[in-house]
Amino acid sequence: MKNLNPILIIVLLIILGIFLFSRKDSILTKEVEKIDVIDDKEQIVSAVELLNEEGNVTVSVESLNEANTNFRITLRTHFVELNYDLVKLSSLFNIYGNEYIPISWDGDPVGGHHRTGVLKFDSEEIKNPTLLLIRGIDGIDRKFDLSTFNE
Repeated sequence: MKNLNPILIIVLLIILGIFLFSRKDSILTKEVEKIDVIDDKEQIVSAVELLNEEGNVTVSVESLNEANTNFRITLRTHFVELNYDLVKLSSLFNIYGNEYIPISWDGDPVGGHHRTGVLKFDSEEIKNPTLLLIRGIDGIDRKFDLSTFNE
């Protein structure tokens, strides 16, 4: 009877660990309230910052215009070099599933552990964007649901 208690505790801890580990993937993108001024001309349209904290790199996205075609992207880590060309790795998708590539990155150069800049897409070409995809950051594709900015 005394052996039953330690075994029961071990089984419960294993079940709890499985539950917590399996929930991690469903809570990867967080919304954070934030209002900030980029410079004298641009202000964040939405008070929402989307965060993806998978792997060793945190990626945050803030919309800079109502069309959701310009984004302030921030990458933060203390573990890997941020040697990512965000123009080559990013795509924007509209409600019809059409894929669009960025036209420019205006921000910190490749390298380092902290990078911030503005990723721009052609606002004339893209209508109703719904998803921003940034591929391969620390080996993980980061998906951001843009409908959050319109709520």
